[in-house]
Amino acid sequence: TSVLQLERMIRAATGRSALLSYSWYGCFCGIGGSGSPVDPTDRCCQAHDCCYRRLREGSCSP
Repeated sequence: TSVLQLERMIRAATGRSALLSYSWYGCFCGIGGSGSPVDPTDRCCQAHDCCYRRLREGSCSP
């Protein structure tokens, strides 16, 4: 459900579908990610990727 929540948040904030508008955007939006973020939107995707990686690794604490 977290991916659906992210989609809803992006749609509410931008009026655009995250799947259609950001799946292949920049260096970090969509599947995977590497390099340097190209702009603040891409930096947000990088932060999101980092958060989920830390959650999977068990190193995330509220």
